Amino acid sequence: MTQTKVEAPFVENNRPFRNLVINGDMQIAQRATAATTAVSNTYNTVDRWKPVFSMDGAFTMAQSALSAADIATTGHQYALDIQCSTADTSIAAGQYAWVAHLVEANNCRDSLYGSDNAKSLTVSFWVKSNLTGTTCGMVAKEDSTYTQAPFEFTINSANTWEHKTVTIPPNAAIKSSDGAISYNIGVGLYLAFHLAIGGNFDNGTNVTWATGGTSYATTNQLNFLSSTDNDLFITGVQMEFGDAKTPFEYIPFDVNLQRCQRYCEVLCDTRSAGTGTFSSGDSDESLGTVGVCHGTRYAYMPFRFSTAKRSNAPTLLISNDTNHFNLINTLTNDKFSTMTSSGVHSHSTAETYFDTGSTGNLTNGATGFVRSDVSGSKILVLDEL
Repeated sequence: MTQTKVEAPFVENNRPFRNLVINGDMQIAQRATAATTAVSNTYNTVDRWKPVFSMDGAFTMAQSALSAADIATTGHQYALDIQCSTADTSIAAGQYAWVAHLVEANNCRDSLYGSDNAKSLTVSFWVKSNLTGTTCGMVAKEDSTYTQAPFEFTINSANTWEHKTVTIPPNAAIKSSDGAISYNIGVGLYLAFHLAIGGNFDNGTNVTWATGGTSYATTNQLNFLSSTDNDLFITGVQMEFGDAKTPFEYIPFDVNLQRCQRYCEVLCDTRSAGTGTFSSGDSDESLGTVGVCHGTRYAYMPFRFSTAKRSNAPTLLISNDTNHFNLINTLTNDKFSTMTSSGVHSHSTAETYFDTGSTGNLTNGATGFVRSDVSGSKILVLDEL
């Protein structure tokens, strides 16, 4: 029997869940997959990635399925696809646009920020665009004193997948007590890829941690919104503590979905497979809950979430339109146009009710299962950062 010595490089930096970015490979898109016009500070396509902007242009976001050749190059099946839909050729000083990923502070315990042992932060990703040149992203820390560090990367070849790595070392601003992160359910770290930045938010050439809330980029920033011909694709995003990039941490689909469901969970979704929208799809989807009639006017339905949510106060987003839902039992078949949240009672449960109006046509005490009854019905539980 022979023995093989495993050298240190094969095991170091191999901590599970070292990637601070959830869904960095863009494989989860619970809300939509097709191109959707971006609404600032609103998640609308790929989970855990949201647009943030104040400018005159517009852009869409989508989950883009990659070709076999692209998969062979990047190692990833999907990318976040950003397309300029309304050009803004002159970005005013106070204008900006980026896509962001917010990291829960509970997941930042390894940072050691606020001490002399504060660690470097390394960001790696795949990028492709029709534009070339040096451009920017940003990391930020919101607790204590707001502190941010822009980073630069260069797109060398148009319409070509390129892998980028940047490392942001700690400095006095992040090592001081004001650099500490409070480990809770709030925002710990903020990662952004800029689409356009006005002069009020670039700091010249600085790429280190700084306070003040204006050091978002350098003067080397491409305007991805300058033409409707412009696009930007990003995938394989990994952010980790330490000076060195490690191989992308692939997470099984079910685990990745569960991590995303901490912030958004779909309880009802009647969109057609592959359409990426809630506006069309098959009806008659069971919601997995039982409705109980209380008197002749109200029917109450509990929901238990698949995954405990980030806080104890998530919200329900419910589509309400003509006959969207149906309570089916042995006595009646009651269709409802409005379902209302009567309260989210914990990280894991919520309650809703139907109201038939003052006249009422329910049978007191009757029970039955609840299902969506038309295309476009949806119920989401939201607890986003």
